[in-house]
Amino acid sequence: MAIYFKETESSVSRSRSGLGKNSTAVQNGDFVTIAGNVVAAATGADVLAGFSNGTKTMTATNQTVAKEQISYTVADESQAVRVDISGGTVTAADVNKFFGLADARTVNGASVSATAGALKLVNFVSATLGDFVFAGK
Repeated sequence: MAIYFKETESSVSRSRSGLGKNSTAVQNGDFVTIAGNVVAAATGADVLAGFSNGTKTMTATNQTVAKEQISYTVADESQAVRVDISGGTVTAADVNKFFGLADARTVNGASVSATAGALKLVNFVSATLGDFVFAGK
């Protein structure tokens, strides 16, 4: 399922691009992370930079030879996004708790934490769907 932005009046989005990580692939709408000025698909508890604006696969030597860029949208940290949840047993009691990612577009429901994670649940929709905000740095 796609990741959907929830519309808010304070939502501010902007596009950026950065050097793609060697041997990484991103699809349009994937969460991305930046480490050492290199952009890659996000996983686990990565700090999220935004969402990929396209689909690209980087070569094993991208950072030194091809130097392809990954374009991504940086979303306002207060902007909620609707994301699929996989695994675990997420309930309304988990609102305001933190979660990691199962992959670049799905929340890992078994990774619930009271203190840290890539995303924070702000609205429980169902055990397999929720509205999240970026947890920040």
